[in-house]
Amino acid sequence: MLEDITLKRYLTVSDGTKLRVQTFENAPSRSERINVIVIGGMGSYMFAWQIFLSKIIHDYNVIFLETREKETAILGTENITFARIRKDILEIIEQLNIDIQKAIFITTSAGSIATLKLLVDQHIHPKLSILVSPLPYNYIGKIAFYYGRLPLFWHKTVTKTISRIGTFFISGRDKLQRKYILQGINRTDFRKYRIGTRDVVDFNILNENYETIKDKIIIIGARKDRIHPIKYVKMLVEKLPQAEYFEVEYNSDSLGLGLFDIFKKKTKGFVSS
Repeated sequence: MLEDITLKRYLTVSDGTKLRVQTFENAPSRSERINVIVIGGMGSYMFAWQIFLSKIIHDYNVIFLETREKETAILGTENITFARIRKDILEIIEQLNIDIQKAIFITTSAGSIATLKLLVDQHIHPKLSILVSPLPYNYIGKIAFYYGRLPLFWHKTVTKTISRIGTFFISGRDKLQRKYILQGINRTDFRKYRIGTRDVVDFNILNENYETIKDKIIIIGARKDRIHPIKYVKMLVEKLPQAEYFEVEYNSDSLGLGLFDIFKKKTKGFVSS
C-alpha cells in the first residue's frame, strides 16, 4: 500500500495555517529528478491517486499537497478562498525550494482551477501542467459552501447519508470512483466550509484571459464522469486552444492508469538517467 511508505509533514504558511505535504520514503529525493507536484480537488485525497503515483514515485520526486479546505489542514487566520489557496501553493513551493520551471504540476477539479489562475497571472511557469477534469464553474464548492451552513445534526447524520446514497447514482459503473468518493466523504468535515467566502462559490474561470499563458498544458476529461461533466471541461478547452486535450472513459481512469498512459507518453525523455 502506498500509505505505508508515505512521509507526512506539516508546513506553515503566512497566515499561520498548517498544511500537510506528503512524499515517499522508498523514493528519496534526488536533485537530478524532476519534481511532480500533485494537488487534488475538494475532498480528493492521495488514495484516489495511488495507482498513478505508485508508477511514478521511483522516477520522480512526488509532492502531494493537501490544500486548506481538507480536514487535515489546521486553519490560521484567513478564510478558504481560491486567492488564499493560490498563495498557499506558492508559499509551499518556496519552502520546499522547488524550481517551478523544472517541475510538473498535476491537478484536478478545484486544484486545476487554482493552478490555471496561477498560470494566467504568470506566477508559475512549470515544465508541464496536467489539468484533470478542470471545471469552469465551482459548483462542487457551492454545494459544500451551503452544506457548511447546515446544523451540526445534518453533518453527523443526514448529509453523509444522502451523500453515500447519491454516490451510487453519480459514480454509475465506475466502482473505483464510488470507493474514492465514499472515502472522501468519510474524511470531509463540511462544517469547515462555513468560513468559505463568495470567492469559492462564484468563481468563474471562463472570465480569464488565457492568451497570457505560454506554458505547456494538457487537459484530461472523462466521458462518463458525472461529478466533472465533460461538457463543462470542453467549455474550458475551447478557451485554451494551445492546450492538448485527451479523453478517458471514467473518472478513476483520469486519476489512475489512463492518466499514467498520457503522462508516460507526454513526458518521454524527461527522466534523468
